[in-house]
Amino acid sequence: MSTKAFPVRGTPPTGAGVRDVVSRLLLGARAQPILPVTMLFTLLMLAWMDISSAGVLGPDIRATFHLSNQAYTAIAGLSGFVAVLAALPVGYLGDRFSRIDITVVLAVLLGLASLGSALAPPTFVALFVLARMATGIGEVSNGPIHQSLLSDYHPPGVRPRALALQRTGYPLGIIAGSYLAGQLGHAYGWRVAFIALAFPAFALALLTGFLADPARGAHEGVAERIGDLPSFAVSFRRLWQIATLRRVWIGAVFTSGSVTLITVSALFFHEVFRAGDQMLGTIGSIAGGGLFLGLVAGGVMAQRMHRTTIAGQVFYAGLAIVAAAVAVICTALAHSLPVSIAFYAVASFFNGMLYPPLFQVLALVSPPRIRSTGLAGGALFLGLGTLVVSTISGSVADSYGWPAAMILLGVLVAIGGVITASGVSTAYLDAVAAAQASVVSSLREGDERGGAEAPLLRASGVEFAYDGARVLFGASLQVHSGEAVGLLGTNGAGKSTLLKVIAGIEAPSRGAVFYDGVDVTGQAPEELARRGLILVPGGRSVFSSLTVRENLALATWLYRRERRASGAAIDEALTRFPKLRPRLDRSAALLSGGERQMLGLAQGLICRPRLLMIDELTLGLAPLVVEELIQVVSGLRDSGLTLVIVEQSVNIASLLCTRAYFLEKGRVRFAGPPAALLDRPDLARSVFLGAAAKA
Repeated sequence: MSTKAFPVRGTPPTGAGVRDVVSRLLLGARAQPILPVTMLFTLLMLAWMDISSAGVLGPDIRATFHLSNQAYTAIAGLSGFVAVLAALPVGYLGDRFSRIDITVVLAVLLGLASLGSALAPPTFVALFVLARMATGIGEVSNGPIHQSLLSDYHPPGVRPRALALQRTGYPLGIIAGSYLAGQLGHAYGWRVAFIALAFPAFALALLTGFLADPARGAHEGVAERIGDLPSFAVSFRRLWQIATLRRVWIGAVFTSGSVTLITVSALFFHEVFRAGDQMLGTIGSIAGGGLFLGLVAGGVMAQRMHRTTIAGQVFYAGLAIVAAAVAVICTALAHSLPVSIAFYAVASFFNGMLYPPLFQVLALVSPPRIRSTGLAGGALFLGLGTLVVSTISGSVADSYGWPAAMILLGVLVAIGGVITASGVSTAYLDAVAAAQASVVSSLREGDERGGAEAPLLRASGVEFAYDGARVLFGASLQVHSGEAVGLLGTNGAGKSTLLKVIAGIEAPSRGAVFYDGVDVTGQAPEELARRGLILVPGGRSVFSSLTVRENLALATWLYRRERRASGAAIDEALTRFPKLRPRLDRSAALLSGGERQMLGLAQGLICRPRLLMIDELTLGLAPLVVEELIQVVSGLRDSGLTLVIVEQSVNIASLLCTRAYFLEKGRVRFAGPPAALLDRPDLARSVFLGAAAKA
């Protein structure tokens, strides 16, 4: 049985009827896997039981280690910061290795961290700090790894409810952990509460190992294979170009005040209203109840909005963040304990409401093959904010009191909510772009299954802007191996920009580039050059201050230690361009325009291209030089080299290319034989096509 139908290793399936009933009850749909969401829910609950215990018992822990407010909140912030530093590499590994195995390892680490917190002696605060940092790392998997797993276990229609169900482990962990910590701390001391949490973590790690990792992106129409994935730097660069992700990440720096609130609130109620361990445990449980109700309400709302609006879910999440911020400020300003607790519960309710719609959108706008990294990216900015905001709030509390620190948190969270809500203008287009990338990837798999030859190069929906001025508007093209394709259009149409995006010199704001079946969007130019994707830029492909010989030698950088191969490649290039041989020791600045173009092409050929892109092949050159270049490029085409040629002459394109794309104002307006452009009066109005038609 497939992992999608029954994602458990080595265990027989239970009765389908019972499973369907439970699936419909919990997820609102039949035949959905229940065990994964149940196990991940329990792990999240246990992690937050540990975190909430540290919050409730904060006054006792602070007294044991003789810490100031700023020192204790800084420890809590450091724990969150280290956790998110780990979140990115964990998310990166989650895109490459078994996410279940990673979850098991982090669950074991969580249990060890609880034991370390309990056993740290009063004179060795560093051990307690290390244990709390390990707790943060152990909780990491509950973000990018668990959300990525659930996104692949369940289709988009069920996903918000599954994410909300798993996320209820967060408030239920706070409820149970707060109550347990309050009672055990009051009766036996704060250390016993952490000991009680350690061993269930080990048991859950063992049980989680029976789950299996589902196929990545299966519900987006393509099951991504592990392997040949982009590096971390490339993944992060690609994700940063997604406007919705970028806004949510920046907003997370400010909304980190909601995470800091867990630590600050216990100290606030202890100092302002003299609440003891039992009362703090009760307050934490009440807040957890509000969080639980908010998650349920947010899950229902997100599932209803899934079929109508993606952008609305971002706005809805941002609005919930602002509402939570207002409630936090009211908590600080209240003059009685019951009123303050009520506002604190309301803040928790709105904090719960934002999660289901927000993570649903983040899953939709992140490309499936790097979804774990995309979900982890927000944790990085959240952790940076937690470290700074925790330290500042503790300092403000020491100077002006805890009410002032709470008000500061509320203001910061409100700013984060406004930034998050601004994603309403970009969410839909980013989700469409991510879906298009998945479709393009699935097209290659379909070609492979059908025995058809897949394109060597495929660009899909590429958009790009210089300093906010858009140049490309969803440009797409495909090139098969051994084919010569022309790229036509007037100056400013976006031809050169499209080549730069394909070559990795520029990163697109949306869209994807696939080369040899691999998504190479955002990869560094040198990596693409090593794959055989070479660009000869128009007009500036040589170093004027160097001689011809030195320019040719520089072009051997990919295999510079292979002296024989380098020399043979240079000799072959000079054979194709004999005019360059007597000028080897001449400065490139003294070459004519045609000779400089020949030198640029020679450099490109020396790089051992599999696909050679030539920008502005004949622009501004004399007819005799153009004729020579046409002969050379025709020979390259006939030898089987794949070519993409930017031209402004339809006649030249007809001589060299079997197909051509015509760009106008950043959009592809035509694809077909170059000569067919002359029969398109709506496109032939361009100056260069009009001249070609007269000829």
